[in-house]
Order: sequence, then C-alpha cells, then structure tokens
Amino acid sequence: MIFQQTSIHWRTTLQTAYFDTKEWLEAYQTVDKDEDRKELRRDMEHQRNKWIKPPTGFVKCNYDGAFNNTQIETRAGWIIRDELGIFKGAAHASNQQPKTALEGELKALLLAMMNCWSKGYRHVIFEGDNINVMKLANGETTNIDVTNWIRDIWRWAAKFEEIKFCWTNRNSNLCADILAKQVIPSFSSFHYYSYVPEFIRDAMSNDYFDH
Repeated sequence: MIFQQTSIHWRTTLQTAYFDTKEWLEAYQTVDKDEDRKELRRDMEHQRNKWIKPPTGFVKCNYDGAFNNTQIETRAGWIIRDELGIFKGAAHASNQQPKTALEGELKALLLAMMNCWSKGYRHVIFEGDNINVMKLANGETTNIDVTNWIRDIWRWAAKFEEIKFCWTNRNSNLCADILAKQVIPSFSSFHYYSYVPEFIRDAMSNDYFDH
C-alpha cells in the first residue's frame, strides 16, 4: 500500500486497524459501564427515597417531631401502617417546648410508642429520620442530656413483644413530617385519625404505589 508516496506494508496497515478498533471498543465499553453505574446509582437513590413496607407480622410506625425556637410548644406526628402498606391509624400531638431538637424527636418517638401500645400493637418497627435518636434508642451511643428520655423509651420498649428502632431519610418519612407540622384540630393537644386525613393522602399514595 502506498500513502503520501510512502510504501506501507500490509501487516502494518492491519496492525494499525486492529489497535484502532481495539481502542474504539474499549472506549465504547467504558461509556457503557459509566451508563450502567449511573443507572445503578439512580436505582439506589430511588430505593433510599422509598418507604418500605414492614415484614410480615409487624406494623411500621413512622414518627417525626417539629421543633421551632420561636414557638412555645413542639409538635409530634406519627402514622401506623401494616405489612401491606395499609393505613392503620395516625396522630399528632403538642407538648411543652423541649430544650433541643433532639429532645423534641425523642418526645415524638415516646408518644408514638405509647399510642401504638394503647392500640394493641406488640410487634412494631419505629422509623424516624433522626439518626441520633435511632442510635440512642438502640444503645449505640449515649447522651447525658437526654438520659431520662432514653430510660422512658426503654421502659416502654420492654412492654412490646418485639420492637425495632430504625432510621430512614426525610423523603421516605414525609407522612410523619406532614403530620408533625399540621395544626391540631379543635385547639387540643392530641388528635388521632382512624381514617386517612386529607392532608397526607398524596404523600401516602406515593408511598403505597412507589414499590
């Protein structure tokens, strides 16, 4: 083969074509792998943002606290659903303003536990979006400022046959977050819903069908 007045052996041409093809294939595979990684990351992110149904035999109680330095009280909200994702009840309550946001979250958990117990649930997963609460409730960390709250939580935990304290991100705890921020009807300090309240229907529908 002659190119630009230079004779090129056919083996050289073939070798060049081979390496060009190999380089192109490697580049294509790299792009393909990058797309696979992006898809995997998207799937993992979607899973983290999903509300997950509890296992058979359990109900899941998602809870949250609403803390505001400018208010004289704090609010708590929680929602109970079964292994099929079916609504079993929800409530929100107000209490005296805690000293810290952490104390407010612990109050929310304790109120949710007391309500679940009163409704007869004995196998419960309590799930909130404050990881410090989860670690304290599970005995993974300690905090002398909230020792009394943790003791009360453990005292109530002993009443259940099986109980778990879990963490989830805020996106999959949206129903409880909305309940905690919602104004309680009739100027009372506690209100329980045996039906799905209008203001969480969209969030609950997203949780139920996003599986």
